[in-house]
Amino acid sequence: MVAAVLSAASPSSDLSDNYRTTSGSNRVLAQNFVASCHEIPAVQIEFRGTHTGECEVAGSKVSGIAVHTGARVAAAARPQEVVVSWTVRDLVAGSGIRFDDRGSYVLKGVPADVRLFAITST
Repeated sequence: MVAAVLSAASPSSDLSDNYRTTSGSNRVLAQNFVASCHEIPAVQIEFRGTHTGECEVAGSKVSGIAVHTGARVAAAARPQEVVVSWTVRDLVAGSGIRFDDRGSYVLKGVPADVRLFAITST
């Protein structure tokens, strides 16, 4: 099962929660998420980052390296910044969304370096 992993943090907390969706293609899910990032403050949730990949689903719980990577990508974001993995950046190619290359990061528990990109405009 392919699921998009969206990581968010409450403005009053440093803890990340992971959300998943299994409908639609990863490209469409990523484009919709990235395009809606600037609308999020109206609902008092600050989205910091996203990654997409294969997830393991057991009942209402999701796990796996994609979930873990999504949480680490979100944790790498600065305040008021939305960061995406290279996977998401590649999926939204041609959408007109602009990114600033943040370089490669070693993310705890992720087996390889991950290139991160900050959204600069949609």
